Amino acid sequence: MAFRQKRILLLPPDMSNLGGTELETLIFAKTLLNNRLCQQIEIFTEKDINEVIRQFVIDENIIFSKMPSLLNNKFFLIFDRIYNRLVLKRIHHKSFLRIIYWQMKSYLKDYHKIIIIGANNQFFYLNPINIFNPKKVIVRYTYVYEQFNYTSDMLSLLGSFSLILTTSEAQKCFVVSKTKLTNIKSCDVFIHNESLLLNLAPKKLNIVRFGVLARISREKNIEDAIQLIYALKSKGKSVSLNVNGPCYDTEYFHKLLNLIQELNLVQNIKITPAVIPVENIPDFFINTDIFLITSKVEGGPNTGLESIAAGVPCLSYDVGAMKERLKHLSSQLICRDFNDLVTKSISIIHLDNYNYQKISQNLKYIYINNYLNKVKLETFLSINNFN
Repeated sequence: MAFRQKRILLLPPDMSNLGGTELETLIFAKTLLNNRLCQQIEIFTEKDINEVIRQFVIDENIIFSKMPSLLNNKFFLIFDRIYNRLVLKRIHHKSFLRIIYWQMKSYLKDYHKIIIIGANNQFFYLNPINIFNPKKVIVRYTYVYEQFNYTSDMLSLLGSFSLILTTSEAQKCFVVSKTKLTNIKSCDVFIHNESLLLNLAPKKLNIVRFGVLARISREKNIEDAIQLIYALKSKGKSVSLNVNGPCYDTEYFHKLLNLIQELNLVQNIKITPAVIPVENIPDFFINTDIFLITSKVEGGPNTGLESIAAGVPCLSYDVGAMKERLKHLSSQLICRDFNDLVTKSISIIHLDNYNYQKISQNLKYIYINNYLNKVKLETFLSINNFN
């Protein structure tokens, strides 16, 4: 019967749009199921679930749930405000009615593990986590904001959990230095289409194709990618840029379109403000000669690891886990600033096919020896008890 299945509850901050955190949640769920670490995954959020997200896991034993709309009734919201005036605030306010909801839910479903997925500055999960055994709880950090300061209440809560996972060893060391907690470990993300990406054989064309695969939003700093194409074109280089990703900031999107027109790059740059189907990601990389990560802040990103698996040289600012992921190639591919991005782009453009293929093969070597899904799963299991 369903209620006897070994269930894992995933708690991401939101599943109404498809971005890096949402995709990581889905791939995490698929990985746990495919490796028979549980029989069912429940993904819970406060808001409606994006239909693209539902379709991605339609054939899996993954169920979605959200807060009943009744609890957003005006009367109940007033009740919660009164409740929060009477009780001591710790971290931030909780909802008495939501805690009751989760208490009832816990009686009906016995969760083997509760996995929270989000940034280190997010504590959206206080209501459900209030009633679960903290030793069942794992926190997966998708972003680590260095400017965030933990309070003593936050540290007490996090320290009670079974495990806190960061994407890279550098992020782990940073969080340990900030928190002094001993339950922090490092394990990189799982990726979809792994075998397809590893089987790709990238070839650099005469018109060098740059690619950005990211949400079209300000923190992704896509204007630097556009300015890069302008700088390279001004130096006589034959280049193009393909940007693909969901857009939830139309003002920023139109700002980018205006910049492309101002720089006379309409023939060189294509921006597609739409979710690229996950199964089409290998096609994106086979049509990309140089992958770009120009973000201001990142947790990974997932796409950076995909580019390594695909063997597509990834020029990245020093964000997220990219410097650690690129190992001995980081001196060639990690960029200090925009001028360094231009310089290193020219270096790759000037490579002949033999040396381009050499970088590509080295990237695949790095991935196979350090980041295979089965290797990351072994690491994950070695620091967890799923029995």
